[in-house]
Amino acid sequence: MTVTIEAFEWASALAPADLAAVTRIHNEAWAEWVPGERPLSEAAYVDTDRFTAHPERMLRRLARGADGTVLGHGIAHWREGPGGCTVRVFVDPAARRQGVGRSL
Repeated sequence: MTVTIEAFEWASALAPADLAAVTRIHNEAWAEWVPGERPLSEAAYVDTDRFTAHPERMLRRLARGADGTVLGHGIAHWREGPGGCTVRVFVDPAARRQGVGRSL
């Protein structure tokens, strides 16, 4: 599978279709980890992104297929001191086990 990785600074800067895909993929993955968790709306996803960290302490990436479809997204947040780094990778269930997560 051909995967292209793109950086983005904030969820609010994503194109509407990309934000919709990121939110859907996030909700599908989160529902697997925390059954019964209420899905986020696109607006709520943007709000949670605002409360994470500034771009200089957070890397955000989109994974796109050859046709431009969003296949997944990932974030890495780091800080000084104990606890150091958090990495989260979300891949569309239909694109899993094809190298998307590794690319992110």
